[in-house]
Amino acid sequence: MKILVIGAGQVGRAVAVDLAESHDIVIVDSVSDRLDRLRFAADVLTLEGDGGDLDVLTEAGVEEADLLIACTDNDRVNILICGTARMLKADIFTICRVADTSYLKSWTHSRRAFQVDFMVGSNLLTAQSIAGLVTQELARDVEYFDQGRIEMAEFTIPDECEIAGKLVKNCAVPEGLRFAATFCGDEMEIVTGQTRLVPGARLLVIGESDEVLRFGRHLSGAPASPPRGLRRLFAGKKGAVEGVFVLGGGELGYQVARLLEGQGISPRIVESDRRRADWLARKLPKSFILHHDALDRAFLSTEGVGRADAVVVALRPDERNLFAALLAKNLGARRILAVVHDRDHQELFVASGVEETFNPRTEVIEEILRHTRRRQLEKVAFVEGHQGEVIEVELTARSPLVGRPLKEAVKDLSGKIVIGAVSRSGVVIIPHGETRLRVGDDLVIFVDATCVDDLMEQL
Repeated sequence: MKILVIGAGQVGRAVAVDLAESHDIVIVDSVSDRLDRLRFAADVLTLEGDGGDLDVLTEAGVEEADLLIACTDNDRVNILICGTARMLKADIFTICRVADTSYLKSWTHSRRAFQVDFMVGSNLLTAQSIAGLVTQELARDVEYFDQGRIEMAEFTIPDECEIAGKLVKNCAVPEGLRFAATFCGDEMEIVTGQTRLVPGARLLVIGESDEVLRFGRHLSGAPASPPRGLRRLFAGKKGAVEGVFVLGGGELGYQVARLLEGQGISPRIVESDRRRADWLARKLPKSFILHHDALDRAFLSTEGVGRADAVVVALRPDERNLFAALLAKNLGARRILAVVHDRDHQELFVASGVEETFNPRTEVIEEILRHTRRRQLEKVAFVEGHQGEVIEVELTARSPLVGRPLKEAVKDLSGKIVIGAVSRSGVVIIPHGETRLRVGDDLVIFVDATCVDDLMEQL
């Protein structure tokens, strides 16, 4: 496949290097130094110029290309590039990277908007990752499917919990979820009734989002329902605060808070700009907006950051983020989740003791690669260094899974799989052996990465 990548920054460079192994890549950028570095890193063709220019796109070979990825740092330029490419070749598939969630909202409302086939929102992706982990204390990874109705999460099995050391067949697995796989060291096992849930191993579950949330909180020993932010400031014998702080009310901080509100959590947002703080107060009725400098130690201490369950640090630049994260950690916050805008800085955060970091560019890179590799899928999530994949796919009439009891139909598929959940007309179904699937059902499936290609041929 011939792919045009417009923009050779961190996102474009990473995407081009990864895809160059199996595709013909042409990358366009107006900065010659970026292209020079890329030529040494991968077998790609480069072209210096403005990716939104008709002549440049023509010279890059847009009329012979199958796919165009617009990933410059300018949202409007990326949208323009996709529209221009579609004008030059009507059937080219376009992927557009944006940071501003308003563009993503418009595109989601009408998939024909902007002449973009697939739009990737870096701030929303990052916010979803952060919000998912805030609400799942033991979770290592969280992904959402079927517009958030279905959730995949990976939990570390505590030494002391109801399922530790038991065989799966002897566990009371909640009706709203499925155990999909376990990971112990580098070993992966597809879950069966004979799988033993070893303490310290990682357990991958798939199910209804609310049920997965309850399961995670049950594992951690927390209450069955999520905390209501800081409404219970002095709950419990020790007066511990149960809540979440978001330091920084920019677009990313706003999206995190919006998602947390949807989970029943009312975060405290610290924002230094008065106009932005007023805007946040109007948009987030369940949150507490604090107009102050997020680097003021005395202020953070007075407001109870040291007693918070989680502190999300979403400031700019990274130097302020690191300082704020270390302040919150020093004050005693249980958990720090920090945004790192420059991927080269992540090691510094981890070395400083801030281990849960989120990079918007990395989120975008992974999403673009997922969609590029499996464009026939609704979504792909990689698990444990690509040992396994969780895929969302819509069943067609030719699928061997349609119309037959699952316990019989899955025998005709290559490799071991776990069908974690089914979405049918917006209703989530956790399937069992007698379940009969229908054309149009959306399936969320866990599969060994080595079997994915064969499975997709069959489905």
